Amino acid sequence: MIRRLHKALQNPRIEEDMDLEDEVLNEFHKKDELLAAARLQAEEEKQRAEEEKQRAEEEKQRADHERAIKNALFRRLHSAGLAISEIADAAGMSEEDVVAVLAGN
Repeated sequence: MIRRLHKALQNPRIEEDMDLEDEVLNEFHKKDELLAAARLQAEEEKQRAEEEKQRAEEEKQRADHERAIKNALFRRLHSAGLAISEIADAAGMSEEDVVAVLAGN
């Protein structure tokens, strides 16, 4: 095998063909590496997007929970006889907003 390779290297045309094959193979390897890097980057971006989506969902759930607690508190205060104006003043809200909460909006 080695003898055949030495013989092939003595022929300039075969040596050029072998060099060209090496260049083509190197280009394929470079493209494979670029594709692998692009896939990795896309996967990382997808992971970040999913994490951001999860954080947004958790934030929404937290806000919904806080809103439910506030609404329940307003209803209790109103049921206990506190005037809408007093609830609004204590909460730093308008009376219309408090009425909307009490109405379930």
